[in-house]
Amino acid sequence: MSRAVLVNRAARFAALAALLAALASAMPAEVGAAPRSHAVIAGSSTMFPFAAAVAERQPGPGPLVLPMGSGAGIAWFCEGIGPATPDIVVASRAMTPEEASACRVRGVTPLQSFEVGYDGIALVTHPESALRELTLPELWRALAHRVPDPAGGEQWVSNPYRTWNELRATLPDEPIRVLGPPPTSGTRDSFARLAMLPSCLAALTGHPRPEPERRACGELRRDGAWVDAGENDDGLVARLLSDPHALGLVGYGALARNPGRVVAVCVDGSCPTAESIGTGGYPLARPLFLYLKPAHRAFVPGLDALVAGFFEPGAIAPGGRLARLGLVPPARAAGVADRMTDTPAPPVVPPRNLRSLLAAVIVVGVLVALALGVALMRRAAPVHRLLEHAVGATLWASATVAAGVLALVLATLVVPTLGFFTQVSPWAFLTGTHWSPESAIRASQAIGEGAFGVLPVLLGSLMVALIALGLALPLALAAALHGFAWAGRRYRRAWHPGIRLAALVPAVVYGLFAALTAGPVVAAAAAGLGLGASVQSTLAAGMVVGIMLLPVLAVRLEEALEAVPLTAAEAALGLGATRWEALRDIVLPAAAPGMGAAVLLAVSRALGETVIVLMAAGLVANWSLNPLDSTTTLTAQMVALLSGTHALDNVRTQLPFVLGLFLAIIVLPLNAWALRILRRSDVTPSPVF
Repeated sequence: MSRAVLVNRAARFAALAALLAALASAMPAEVGAAPRSHAVIAGSSTMFPFAAAVAERQPGPGPLVLPMGSGAGIAWFCEGIGPATPDIVVASRAMTPEEASACRVRGVTPLQSFEVGYDGIALVTHPESALRELTLPELWRALAHRVPDPAGGEQWVSNPYRTWNELRATLPDEPIRVLGPPPTSGTRDSFARLAMLPSCLAALTGHPRPEPERRACGELRRDGAWVDAGENDDGLVARLLSDPHALGLVGYGALARNPGRVVAVCVDGSCPTAESIGTGGYPLARPLFLYLKPAHRAFVPGLDALVAGFFEPGAIAPGGRLARLGLVPPARAAGVADRMTDTPAPPVVPPRNLRSLLAAVIVVGVLVALALGVALMRRAAPVHRLLEHAVGATLWASATVAAGVLALVLATLVVPTLGFFTQVSPWAFLTGTHWSPESAIRASQAIGEGAFGVLPVLLGSLMVALIALGLALPLALAAALHGFAWAGRRYRRAWHPGIRLAALVPAVVYGLFAALTAGPVVAAAAAGLGLGASVQSTLAAGMVVGIMLLPVLAVRLEEALEAVPLTAAEAALGLGATRWEALRDIVLPAAAPGMGAAVLLAVSRALGETVIVLMAAGLVANWSLNPLDSTTTLTAQMVALLSGTHALDNVRTQLPFVLGLFLAIIVLPLNAWALRILRRSDVTPSPVF
């Protein structure tokens, strides 16, 4: 290649560098800071129907309303200022001092808060249930983890009550089973503050050693009497229709929206109505809150109009839009509305935007173009050789990045785990049989009180996986053998695409099936046999996980069979062996490594399943082998604990990382074992898993 040609190419690279530099200098400053066209509201599921009704009447694309619980919504709200965070959070409780501090640390200040109205925590049940009234002390004794000894002893004992008439003879002889919200819910926090804590403190009067029991006040039972039923109040009402003897804990709005489907249980002689909640006569009444970021007015239009929609006369008047949904209006709505624009919006601090990213890319492009130009001018090397070196360097960099990401993942798990074990004994964690992290995470309690024993959670994971494998493996093996050896060509053309499509069904679909169909069916079948079972049970979760694994495992097993050379089997058939004899003596032994690897990978997937277990088994950790009891798993607890605004040195924040590392230690050896088996056989891995 001549020197003139090289100089010409170098000039082209220099021109490209100049063009890229010109683009960087001409980049508009507003790129990446464009206003969002719609508002984002996050937070309480109790407030969701009210927020959705207000959002529907807003012009334009309309706000996006995301129900996720008060705690999770406030945590996201306090992450910072900018389009990536919500503009408004709605909550069924006031923001705690810890949450307000987290907002200030992240620059989310000042805030505007509004008392939108009032709500009551309603106890509801099926119309067929005979339970119609309770007192707060009875409710506490029914649900508290530790209660005074019914035999009269000085020490409190684990809750022994199983039926309502054990609390009072006039109450019905029905099992104590209460469906309520998870720990991330503001409704649950309000219930602990309004119902559990006052009764517990009153019962401690005269106790010889009240301090240990006071630290456990508000802690709910974990023997299946209390069932975490999710954030959706209307979904909880639907579950009550299939469980006539259960009691539900919902917002008053859910009672108002479902007349005739459920009935209210009065508390201390007061029933939840708009009048009793508005006047404060109902003991479980509570205010509802809305928090707004004034800074977001600069790039999100219509926020003031959106907030004003909660206070319009047509919404909160008797028979209004929000009143029909169960919102009890505040005493002086006009005064609240007048305060909406009192706080001036501070200067907007835009987040890291697209302009910075594009500018960095352009700078890198300029440097690369200049480097190539200089290289071509200094040496007469063919361009293809330079490109070959560039491709090699790129591949090496990609491999380095992959290894770095893996190391970063491990560090992300290991660092919080080490911090956790500086506060909690590793021996107590690995050998303990009591799992109640919420009771040992609250600020008023000490850490390391024996509430972090992981064995019940590990037992739940193993039981769900074994039940799933016990259901899926025989059926998947039968389906694979039939599709491999007995199905005709026309049947295979329909079978192969169908079973592979079934393996792609999202897990949340199976979760809905578990919550609405499998759980109630298992509970009804157990009741028919005279056995006690809750709607959320280990058996129901394991069965649905097995149904999810069935098509995946069938595909994997059939692939292992098809990877076996068929010459020996055809020779056996030619010598007079039956089809089953050829399968049993030749095909199955040769396919055993691939089939074993398929089973190991299926176990890994069952151990890692989250959505189905959350919806079908609940969050109750029971140290029991009874498959009809509720249970929880490692992944379900990780999801339940990954919420809130706690700092990284808080055990609540660290515990999900500990469970993640624990799960990785279990699952990674299984996957490595499966890959080692596959390397020793002719079966190659498939992307099905």
